Amino acid sequence: MDLAAFMNSLTVEDLNDIFPSGNRTPAAALARYRAYISDANTPAGLMADLKRVRVLADFAPNVGHKRGALIVAIAILVGAVKFKNVRPLTPKMETMINSTFSEGFRAEFVKLFCSPGTHSISWCKDGGTKVIKVPQSMHDDADLVSWCKVVWAPIRT
Repeated sequence: MDLAAFMNSLTVEDLNDIFPSGNRTPAAALARYRAYISDANTPAGLMADLKRVRVLADFAPNVGHKRGALIVAIAILVGAVKFKNVRPLTPKMETMINSTFSEGFRAEFVKLFCSPGTHSISWCKDGGTKVIKVPQSMHDDADLVSWCKVVWAPIRT
């Protein structure tokens, strides 16, 4: 079988199962936050959550998918440090808020984070099912709801 025939034998559904879309959006980041951290929806709640989970082994680098929820929370606070001119940012912090989590990304995440969780979706990424509370816009996002149901790939170390 040549490469073209091999590629043509793969279905879009198969590829989407391995590489689901929607996993780098603010809504996906909030779904992860809701599943792994809390239902907080205030600046004080985010700060308390960050202080609580940043020392937990489950949130350490290369341990699991929970780290992504922690990183977005850190990015929000790094943006606040810059906004309030609390201290100079390190180059790594600048990269975090300028490219990894842009101002637009952070603005949308905060908008969703502060919105009431009036609807529920199923989080199945860890193999079981956990119901998370989300704003209506996330509940109505078919791609996001589908992504939340696809089990994580194994962690690369």
